[in-house]
Amino acid sequence: MRSENISRFSRLFFALHTRRTIGRRTAHRISTIASMKVAASACLAATLGAYAGATATDGGADHWPFHCSAGLNISSLSYKLQNQTYLITGSDGRLGGPVTEAALRNGATVVATSVTEEEAEANCAQLRETFGPSVAADCYAMDLSSFSSVRSTVADILEKHPVIDTLLHVAATIGLDNITSDGFVETVQVNTLSPVLMNNLLNESLHKAESPRVVHVGSANCYDPLGWPETDKVNTAMEWITGKAAHPTENPYYWYSFSKFVLLQYAAEMATREPAITSFSVNPGFFRDDPSKYSCLPQLLFTPCPQYPMQGASSTFFTAAQPGIENWSGSLIDFYTVVNDTDPYWVQSGETCIPRALPPAWGDEERSEWWDALKQTIPQQ
Repeated sequence: MRSENISRFSRLFFALHTRRTIGRRTAHRISTIASMKVAASACLAATLGAYAGATATDGGADHWPFHCSAGLNISSLSYKLQNQTYLITGSDGRLGGPVTEAALRNGATVVATSVTEEEAEANCAQLRETFGPSVAADCYAMDLSSFSSVRSTVADILEKHPVIDTLLHVAATIGLDNITSDGFVETVQVNTLSPVLMNNLLNESLHKAESPRVVHVGSANCYDPLGWPETDKVNTAMEWITGKAAHPTENPYYWYSFSKFVLLQYAAEMATREPAITSFSVNPGFFRDDPSKYSCLPQLLFTPCPQYPMQGASSTFFTAAQPGIENWSGSLIDFYTVVNDTDPYWVQSGETCIPRALPPAWGDEERSEWWDALKQTIPQQ
């Protein structure tokens, strides 16, 4: 395994959706063609055909009617989200910002979280400046590195918003290898464990919604080699994240890759354990505030690359808002990815907004064990 290669990939991808405020950027208008081929049944096409921005395709999952180019601007996606409440973590970040604004433009009420009170206030101030003083947004501070902060903030949210229609886990961090006061590697607690706790705490409010959905935002780094043993992978994972044993690679950003991998596995298992709630994971592309200042590795074959944030966020908003795709609950929405045993360990190309295979290191048995282990490990009260 070449740890330096993994590090290069990680440095490219880790800042896609950090939990710290990066600031708003003016949307760059990108020309898109919203044409729909009748690839699915006439009934499905009639149901979905009115929604622009994601075109029909004969590829991807059986009868899957959509695909999105890497250059699709999130403003091209149009949905009817009136009377729906979206809870978006990391709402003030590079990924969360465009998704929050898209949800508001399409009529949703948004519950937005940031790390600190100051960031939450600044986020709502920015939203009022963009959408007017009566913007349908409430901003909260929630520190995902603290289970007590998560429980307290969720309780405050539920007092005002007893029904959550769509929950988006966008917030993420990287490089925090310390053990938190709750006893877990901080990067893993922020990126995986606190989202799981939120799902548990919000379970009842999600079940009250007409068509509840949870979107778990991953990363292409989920395909990085993680040094799994041949057997007992879940127990080993629990020993790693609690600091009882060291992970077996030299990758300095290991925990980011690990946290995204296990989050995707959890999201897939959620579709089985919670069939009334649609659960997706999605890997955004590689986007920067000013793409002209960056370049992409040869292994990233989709174009444009890098993307603008308004392009990189499109697949996340699509996954959250597109109606009629509930039967594909448990899927990972991503670009076409080839996973290799040697360097380069993965290569991405083609288009996104299409269900793809999960990273191959775990199967159904590990996903089920991981779900049960998290239920036993993460305190609910």
